[in-house]
Amino acid sequence: MSWENKHIQPFTFYCQKILPLVYDESLSYYETLCKIQKVLNEVIGNQNNLSNAFTELLTYINKQLETYTKE
Repeated sequence: MSWENKHIQPFTFYCQKILPLVYDESLSYYETLCKIQKVLNEVIGNQNNLSNAFTELLTYINKQLETYTKE
């Protein structure tokens, strides 16, 4: 059984800070989109780290099973 580790590419686009068009506490759609991009990239990073950890675990288990079967 083989595990294929596919990394997810970060979601990128240029996000420039701008002065608010309205002077209240609400966020514009653009500001909301920028915040979603930031959180989505954090989730992608965590997912990639999780898949790396799973690959390391799978390698360790296979080595232990190989050692066990040789003894």
